[in-house]
Amino acid sequence: MHTCGLPNTRKKTPVPPVRKIKILCILLHVHWLCVPLFNLTVSSKNMFSPRGLRPFSKFQADFGPGFGLASCPSLGFLATSDYLHDTISVWSVPLSSDCSDGGLVHVCTLGGRGSKAPMQFKFICMDGLASGYLAFIPDRPRPLLLVTDAGHNAVHTVDVVSQTHVGYVASPGTIAGPRGVAACRTSPLVAVSAWKSNDGHDHVVVVYRGSGAHWGAVRVIGGHCHPQFNMPFGLRFSADGSCICVAERGTGRGSSCISLLRVSDGRLLRRMTTATEMAFDVEGVEGGWLVACRSSQSVLFVADDFRRCVCVVDMFEYMSCAVATMPGLGVVVRHRIHGRGSPMQVLSDGDTMSMWSMSGMRVVWMTAVARGIMCFCRR
Repeated sequence: MHTCGLPNTRKKTPVPPVRKIKILCILLHVHWLCVPLFNLTVSSKNMFSPRGLRPFSKFQADFGPGFGLASCPSLGFLATSDYLHDTISVWSVPLSSDCSDGGLVHVCTLGGRGSKAPMQFKFICMDGLASGYLAFIPDRPRPLLLVTDAGHNAVHTVDVVSQTHVGYVASPGTIAGPRGVAACRTSPLVAVSAWKSNDGHDHVVVVYRGSGAHWGAVRVIGGHCHPQFNMPFGLRFSADGSCICVAERGTGRGSSCISLLRVSDGRLLRRMTTATEMAFDVEGVEGGWLVACRSSQSVLFVADDFRRCVCVVDMFEYMSCAVATMPGLGVVVRHRIHGRGSPMQVLSDGDTMSMWSMSGMRVVWMTAVARGIMCFCRR
């Protein structure tokens, strides 16, 4: 019988309610499995979108005055430096906001005037400007912390887990006035910004290659032959390791800028003068760079092509001096307040903060309910 063009009069079999519940539970389980995998993928890239970032909370702890801030996602650590006491403090980031003291957990404090060499730092040198910038390198068997020491003209390598001094990227006296430091995630490279005189022609970025306690300089960018920097401080490698972004504080209003350099030959690719002075640190995010500006008390976003610069967040009474990303948490900004140390502000989007704000007991309860429903449907 030819039925072409006639409507299908066969009745659809209704889906039993139990099957609907099973399908719902399966989708719920897929969601619970995919979200951690998605978060793991995002964490491995360590790239955040600047869209939707807003101040969420402050970490309350005695950080002291300083410019150093570094994150280590594999260990769950944040490291800070204190130029008043010449110390490094390591903090454990809580997995959620359900923490005993509502902030970071202190792990250890290294250095200090009473400590013995080589774990004796001197972050303020003769010019009165501080060093103590920090960066973690993904070394084996565990990450190591790099510390710039302008007082001893050195860059230290420290194991924060065993709390021991491993060696030097630049041994004492081999680099003049190290300031910022950055480690590449795709190759065994480290970049250090250095200079002694504010208005001299010794402002350079030195690129080192090595691992552990064995490093050697492979390239010097800038200096007397090619003066192109104006008091460089914080710097970061790009995600693919081919470029270095440098924050230059400048000597006056309108002279602060950020520069993008090519690692292979040190060529200056792009430069943008910021609307305000004193750019102290940069951090790579999705589609560009975050810039911590001290005088303007703000965090700026600069696009990859250096054609667009917008203010992400205004810190008002806080002077932003360092910025770092922590996967699963957001962007951590360190501030400097005269007479009140250096608090830290967390910038993140609503979804990330909602997940982080969940207590451990709430996550366990939601998981138990989902699994309970699935067991009931099986019965």
